[in-house]
Amino acid sequence: MILNPAIDLHRYRALPYASTMNGSCTSVCPVKINIHEQIYQWRRIISEKQELPLLRRGALDVAAKVLANPALFRRVIAGVDQMSREFPRALIYNPLNAWGLQREIPDAPKATFHQWWAKNRGADHE
Repeated sequence: MILNPAIDLHRYRALPYASTMNGSCTSVCPVKINIHEQIYQWRRIISEKQELPLLRRGALDVAAKVLANPALFRRVIAGVDQMSREFPRALIYNPLNAWGLQREIPDAPKATFHQWWAKNRGADHE
């Protein structure tokens, strides 16, 4: 994953996005290679050279707008929570979605952290 984009950036542009970037690859590496930092750098290079696939670029643009606006973020999270409760399982867990075949989406919490904070601690801090 680390060297392949150096061989053919266009062909292997999706590889650095296969990582969750949680740093566990670095922590288990027997020779302590900073793998997650290198993956991050490949992501930057792919973005700078405009090698991101159109769908991923669009998704990242939307994510940037949502994450930059706290009120919008809270509305989107509430909508996703509601949708996840009502979403037909067949759309996620089917032979055409390899991701869903080996994973189970956990139930959404009853309240977001923001809602919990407002109820339990917010009166003192707002």
